[in-house]
Amino acid sequence: DLSSVMIGVMWMQVVFAIAFVGARIYTRYYIIHNVGWDDTFMAVNLVTFILFVTFTSVGIAYGVGKKSYLIPAADHPKAIMWEAIGQGICIMGIAASKASVALFLLRIVIRKWHKLLLWICIISTTILCTITTILLFLQCKPAAYLWDRTIPGGRCWLNFTPVGITTAAWSATMDFALAIFPWTVIMRLNMKRKEKLTVLSGLSLGIFAGVCSIIRTYELQSLSSVNEYVYDTAPMLLWSSTEILVTIICACVPVLRPPYVKVFHGSSEGSSSGGRGY
Repeated sequence: DLSSVMIGVMWMQVVFAIAFVGARIYTRYYIIHNVGWDDTFMAVNLVTFILFVTFTSVGIAYGVGKKSYLIPAADHPKAIMWEAIGQGICIMGIAASKASVALFLLRIVIRKWHKLLLWICIISTTILCTITTILLFLQCKPAAYLWDRTIPGGRCWLNFTPVGITTAAWSATMDFALAIFPWTVIMRLNMKRKEKLTVLSGLSLGIFAGVCSIIRTYELQSLSSVNEYVYDTAPMLLWSSTEILVTIICACVPVLRPPYVKVFHGSSEGSSSGGRGY
């Protein structure tokens, strides 16, 4: 029974996410006075993360994370339904998280081809995640057959696993790209060395998000059966929430340098750093 572990871990991750995003918004609004679209998408990412964990928690109440023999027959479809809703929201949250990181980098980069690459990342990830979310709920006819296999005449026309694996693999690729790309760009910019290292160290955490995505891809590929679906998908759900949290942290750390400098090095240096508006 993984239900208690899922509840504890995922809601603790939500607390950390709220703390980091809250600190980011405070920094941008009250210290830097320069709120941008990357902050908007980060706020969207936080909302989707909270909704993902909320709906997954409802699914857990009905049996997600438990073996089928521990779940009442009437609750099994409800568990799958709420988990599916949570997964759909999670997928769109992943798109928002990648967009937030890329939009942050768009504040810094100068060359046109750098900007083009970042926009390709945003658009491709958003399109792929949107298609994946739509297919998640349209893979069966009627849609409710996805979670209730007792519906007469229902059938699933699509094997969703390859779709999910493709999206997870692309998400991992973008995580690694957004973690490595800044090293080829930011070191050449006219920024203070400390600012460069803060931005690069924060964004480099995206490598860990990529690792989470790879593990999530493996978990998705190794699902054993429909009968134990709500139990077998528990690790995948945990790695999904971990990936989102790590992405939030790596996107927020570079923005939080001004308050860090004010606290540990005095307000004058913090004001100087904050003036750059990153």
